Amino acid sequence: MAAVLAVLITAAPAKGDGADATVSASVAVPLLVNGVKYQELPAQVPLGSQVCIDSHLKYISTGERYRFDSWRFDPASETTNGGASVETDSKRDNECIDISQAGVYQAEYIPEVLFQVRSDVSKFNQSTWVAKGRVVDLDVPKLVEKSSNIRFRFAGWDSGETPFTTENRTVALEPVRLEVRWVPEYLVTIETIDGGLDPASGWYALGDTLVIRAGTEVYDDENLVRQMFEKWEMSYGPLLRQESSPSISFSVDRPISLRPKYTKSYLVEARNFQGTILREWVLEGDSVTLQAPPIVETLADRERYLFKGWQGALESEGATIEVVADQPLSLEAIYTRQFKLDMVSPFGASGDGWFDEGAQTIIMAPEQPQSMLFFRRVFDGFYGLDDQGAVGSQPVSSVAVDGPMTVTAVYRSEINSKVLYLLFGVIGAGLVLYLGTELGKKYSGRFRHTRSASVKNFRTV
Repeated sequence: MAAVLAVLITAAPAKGDGADATVSASVAVPLLVNGVKYQELPAQVPLGSQVCIDSHLKYISTGERYRFDSWRFDPASETTNGGASVETDSKRDNECIDISQAGVYQAEYIPEVLFQVRSDVSKFNQSTWVAKGRVVDLDVPKLVEKSSNIRFRFAGWDSGETPFTTENRTVALEPVRLEVRWVPEYLVTIETIDGGLDPASGWYALGDTLVIRAGTEVYDDENLVRQMFEKWEMSYGPLLRQESSPSISFSVDRPISLRPKYTKSYLVEARNFQGTILREWVLEGDSVTLQAPPIVETLADRERYLFKGWQGALESEGATIEVVADQPLSLEAIYTRQFKLDMVSPFGASGDGWFDEGAQTIIMAPEQPQSMLFFRRVFDGFYGLDDQGAVGSQPVSSVAVDGPMTVTAVYRSEINSKVLYLLFGVIGAGLVLYLGTELGKKYSGRFRHTRSASVKNFRTV
């Protein structure tokens, strides 16, 4: 009981004796006088006392509080107008003053309310205490970049004087909770077939539906390279159920990067003097076989074209070749025009065959073939058909093959005077021999008869 009484006596205000000062607070908070807490204020304290605030803050609710601001002093002198601030002495968390003269000392507290801003963009989240009744100006940018492909676009405030602009204002008469709203935007990158960007590329808000279409067939300026759409390739973004279709649609809910994948083909053409042999689109890297006829007959056994080689991006001598499509190919099969030369001769001839148009060739025939009896065959010239006239006057002649030709070796018959003279000589000699033989026989018989008679007569004698 004695201890309780001592505490009450210590906490009770001192009686004024005319040289005391009065201490108080602007709100219901205790003060410390010489280390003793005084709950009932105002209170009289003797000069030379030290008075401190018990706490800097006085919370009324979760959103309202009082914050110590300063000490106010009203002197007891009637000649002093108004109050004055008092120099304080910091002591731990409390603000203390020394009572040096009579008057009224009051701890001034400022009412504050909790001011909060909530935002999906974390950098704009804030929570702070502001003086009650203060006008608060707010300002945020129109765009806030989160990363290279994600950003937020200002959409508005949930309250305030100008909620639809980035600059807003409100008065903190009570606890304030503002929300600044943003629309997430995502970068959609759509590549073109040549590696550029499609015009549809750009920033899209969350939930936007995007419809894009790729060309089914794409040709170069000369229509020699063709690219056929195969599918869409996604670098990052949502899974596409229609990736194999040139036309796709999707809802934007994240950054997206996609490109159309094409299969490249090259035009491979082959032709000859008659026209097109092959005209075909060949996949890049694939091979294709080109086959040209080795011989093309335009007139049976009279005129023909003989394959010589390929001319173009690739040169080859084979009539059948295999090429790899790594670029557009345009090949031409080159032919040489040839004509048939036929030789007709009763005694044989040489030089017939197939010859290139305009070629010079040698034809030959016997000059004097074997003669018969008193006649001999004498070469008279080479002659063509259809009244072409003589094409060669010598048994060995050079002719130009400008078309199909049939050349006949012509012979004329002549009397062989040498054989005839010889024959006459033989006949004459034979005749002389014959006559001589017959005369010999005749005179020889007479001689034998005469002789026989002479001998007979001789013997008789």
